[in-house]
Amino acid sequence: MYAEGSLPLAVVEPGVTVVPGRDHRGEGLWLSLTEESAGHWSIGLEAFALALDDPDDAWGVPTPLGLDLEWEDDPDPSSCLVTGDVLVADVTIPLHGRGLREG
Repeated sequence: MYAEGSLPLAVVEPGVTVVPGRDHRGEGLWLSLTEESAGHWSIGLEAFALALDDPDDAWGVPTPLGLDLEWEDDPDPSSCLVTGDVLVADVTIPLHGRGLREG
């Protein structure tokens, strides 16, 4: 069972290369990174993450993880608005904040 502030999560799927605009599938992964319109991106993720006792651990407890997020450009060219939900096991964590863009 996941509780806020608990174990770090890791998703590792060797061989999956993320290309915006395409769905990506692995054994325990579905990822979609899509530009909905100019300056508006969405990310969808369904995966089995590993809940780790320590970030340096190689093994962990499989834990369902999901992302349903939207990025929208901001007048400031280095930032964006990020909204949506992070889903960990049976917990939904709403997200509404600012993100940074690089590059």
